[in-house]
Parts: sequence; C-alpha cells; structure tokens
Amino acid sequence: MAGHDYGTVRGEAKKDKPEDDDQARLQLIGLSSHEAAEQIQFLLTGAPVTQVREDIRTADVIARSAGTDRLDPSKLNDMTLMNHWGKAVP
Repeated sequence: MAGHDYGTVRGEAKKDKPEDDDQARLQLIGLSSHEAAEQIQFLLTGAPVTQVREDIRTADVIARSAGTDRLDPSKLNDMTLMNHWGKAVP
C-alpha cells in the first residue's frame, strides 16, 4: 500500500499494520472484531426478533437503530456496543 511500510528498510523497526492497532483496542475494551462487526451489522441492517401473523400472512419484525441514526454515516462513531461483561462501550 502506498504510504505504509510493513517491512524493514535499512534496519528500521517494522511498523505495525493499522488493523493490528484496531484489534488491540478492541481487546482492551472486551470485544473481538467479529463481535464488534456483528453488533454494528445489527444496528445498521437489523435482525429478525420475532414474527407477527395476520390471517394467512406472516411478517418478520426486524430490530435495528432508528432510520436517522443508521442512515447517517456521521453517526457511526456515536453508536454504542456492548462488551463481554455487558458494559456499554461508546
């Protein structure tokens, strides 16, 4: 990648990949990258939580963030996740 050096050049120390920093931060707050991704996906696209039925029709009830929050990319940093211990992580 341009602008990043992930190897050694003339004896300089190897620089960490940006993904390594993200993984370390997630571990510090008690989340894996998979858990964080699942929670963000739930907030943005939702997940079926139950079904409702009327006569012969059945519809899934989807839980997700409100439209104003999930449709505005600038609000992504304001979303709160939960760590392994049930503590909210902004």
